[in-house]
Parts: sequence; structure tokens; C-alpha cells
Amino acid sequence: MEEWYTLEGCNESSFPAGPFTREMMSTRARTGALTSATKVARVGAKQWSLAGDDAVLAPLFRAAPPQHPELRANTAAPRTYSFVEAFELGCASFTGKWSALVQLSIVFVLVAAAYWFPYMMASGLRRLDFAVDVNILRSLKALSLLLWVLVGAPLEAGMLFAGVRAVRNEVRFDDLREGFRRYTEVLRTTLAFALCLIVAGSIPAFMIFIGRPSDEMTMTGTFIAAMGYLAILVILAVSAVILPLALILTLDPEERTLCGFPAVKAAFAVSRRNMASLVSLSCVLGVTLVLSIYGCGIGLILLGLPLRYAVTGAAYELLRPKRAPVVA
Repeated sequence: MEEWYTLEGCNESSFPAGPFTREMMSTRARTGALTSATKVARVGAKQWSLAGDDAVLAPLFRAAPPQHPELRANTAAPRTYSFVEAFELGCASFTGKWSALVQLSIVFVLVAAAYWFPYMMASGLRRLDFAVDVNILRSLKALSLLLWVLVGAPLEAGMLFAGVRAVRNEVRFDDLREGFRRYTEVLRTTLAFALCLIVAGSIPAFMIFIGRPSDEMTMTGTFIAAMGYLAILVILAVSAVILPLALILTLDPEERTLCGFPAVKAAFAVSRRNMASLVSLSCVLGVTLVLSIYGCGIGLILLGLPLRYAVTGAAYELLRPKRAPVVA
């Protein structure tokens, strides 16, 4: 398999990046990260040459054949993020790759139902007032949470990565397993994010604790508790943006793969300037997800999940960070 290095930056700040496969170079050419004037070198080569002069890469810069109108937006997408651009690009990917995304959603829902089954069973037994030891019910719920970390997080990462691949017109069923291929890295990112969430939520939780209702309610206590609840809501809203981006950064081969705290930090860095817009986008997708469940049931698979992952993938592509300097 042929692979290439690319020379990034300019003048004294230039640095090599890669190696990249032909498929990865093709994607970089479509997104504008690779041009015919980019200096490249095949693995083992002793000097740089222009990508447009490479016999294998040159076809990537020729006029592309006519595309299906629903997919044209994917390659002509602007490079800067905005709520409207992310939603439009995501919708174009959703309609163009709907069949593949639906197939992935079916598998996702079936597996998710399996690892959440103990939790749902415990909730059902409690609601029906069955005489079951409370410790057993708690154990069933804890089992579901453990399965979510061990199975759900890699599965979610695979779906998020499939959404990115849909935007790049490269989605395939095998993308769902990508989170399990980098299983250790995904778990490290998930646990690092959970630790950050616990630390960030400790102060609001303490505010709620000291301002909790008592026999002698005071205005000060009520205000402190209200601010604590508000802070918790803000943290959860930001978390709904940071975790998906961190998981995608952990899997995306076009970026220098990260995991753990560096992935969480990088996700925050690329999203902080557009956090309000990203939170709004996340809320819209959440509402769509809920309506797709209660509206027609099967809509979760046909609409809610495919749209969520396509739009999230579009937002990532528009936010995608520049490659940090690497010395080969």
C-alpha cells in the first residue's frame, strides 16, 4: 500500500505530517487540506515533490465528475463553522447516505437495548411494586452503567465516526466497529471526560447541598441552590458538545490520534468559540431525537439517530482543528 508524507506550514515553520494512505489523501484533497501545490513525498523517497506532479495523486485535483445533487454540498461545504452551515451540510449527508446511516442505527439500537435491559428491568420491577431487594435493583442499574462504559461508549464513538465519514462520502457499515478497534483509547477518553465532569460538577453540587430546603428556608440559601442547579444545567449542556467531539478526535485517522485528557482538552479548544451555537445545535438534535421517538416510534431509527450523527459529523468537519506540528 502506497503512503505519502505531506509538508505542512510554510518556510521555516514547515513540518512533515503523515504518512497518509491514498484514501486519506483523497479526503484531504476534497476538503482542501491537500492541493496540487502541496509538497509530498512517498514513504522511502529522499526528496519532496508537488502533489500535482505525482502520478497517483494528480487525478485527485482534476475536475470531479457530476455528483448527485444531494451529495454536492458535502464537497462544496464552506470551511468555517456556523449553526446553519453545520445543519445544512448534515442534512445533505443525511439524505445522501440515509440508507447506510439507517442500517447502522438499527444495529446501534439493538445493542443499546441489550446493555440497558438490566436498568429497564429494575425500573419496571420497582414501578410494579414487586417484592425485590433494593440492593438487587441497584445492582441491575449499576450493571447497565458498567455495560454502557464497556460497550456503549465504543459503540457511540463508532456511530459518531460514521457520521463524519458520511460527510466525507465514505461511510460504510464497518465504521461502527472503529470504536472497538481503538477500544483502550476510547475508554481512556470516556473515563477522562467522566473525571472532568465530576470535578466540574462538584462545586455546583456543594452549592445545592448547602442551599437545600430545610425548616428555616432563607433567601440566600434558595439563591445558592438555584445557582447550583443552573450551573449543573450549563455543565451538562457543554458536556453534550465536548464528549462527541472528544470521541471523534480519538478515532479520526486524519488527525493526530488523541485519547484521554488530551482528547477532551482538544475537543474543548476547537469548540469553545462556538459553544453557544453548538449547544443550540445539540438541543435541536435532542428535541428531534425525542420527537422521533414519541412521534412515530420507528422514527428514531429512520430519522432521529441518522440525522443526529450526520449533523454532528458535519459540525466536526467544519470545526476540525489544524494539525499540530509534528517532527517525523
